[in-house]
Amino acid sequence: MGMTDVSMTANSGWLCYPGNPDRGGDPVIHEMVHTINHIVFEDINEVYFYERIYHLALSAIEKGIFLPFQQNLPEGEQQDMSHRVGEYWAMTVEGYIMDREGFKSSHDTREWVEENDPELFELITRYFPTETWPDGKFCPDA
Repeated sequence: MGMTDVSMTANSGWLCYPGNPDRGGDPVIHEMVHTINHIVFEDINEVYFYERIYHLALSAIEKGIFLPFQQNLPEGEQQDMSHRVGEYWAMTVEGYIMDREGFKSSHDTREWVEENDPELFELITRYFPTETWPDGKFCPDA
């Protein structure tokens, strides 16, 4: 589809289409997490976050709990480890916030994250509320 980060949230209904591998996800939450990372954390030089996130992502990839995926990249750009590491934070926080079992292959509930990726759970709860968010289920049958 080739959507950019900017248009992804405006076209969120696309995620409800049958056959979409991200069916049931929440692009608003996902892109909010990227924005906090790239605007807030980079601006304030959030060292605590940056000292941890890369190693947490690599560990999850090596343990096989953060699985490979394909992205729509600009023509000529090849997907590499940096893309997976870059998406790790947004995808896992999306799962933590949505807290809905089965909408992705891992990191889909708070309980799963806490049990299987406990250092990530500690990092997420440093920055995001621990209270349950309203149900973000906007695909009727997802």
